[in-house]
Amino acid sequence: MDAEIRQAIGDKKLVEFSFQNFIRIAEPHAYGSMGGVDHIISTQKFHSINDMVGGFGTEREAVDFALKAGKAWIDLQPPVPPCRDP
Repeated sequence: MDAEIRQAIGDKKLVEFSFQNFIRIAEPHAYGSMGGVDHIISTQKFHSINDMVGGFGTEREAVDFALKAGKAWIDLQPPVPPCRDP
């Protein structure tokens, strides 16, 4: 996974991951290890099903649609509120 994250940063690509039981799409900006724990700094671009009301029965369908539409389409969507750790 390390190489994929570094490549995404270099190529300005989006990454997909799970956080607080939701699939997130984000643009990573920095990645490294601090105190033996890996950290990634990114801008969340899409919060899957919560951002796309109606038309999608599952979170996976919403994420697949967004990824097929591409980064330019995702960048046009309203900003995602910041996530807070529980």
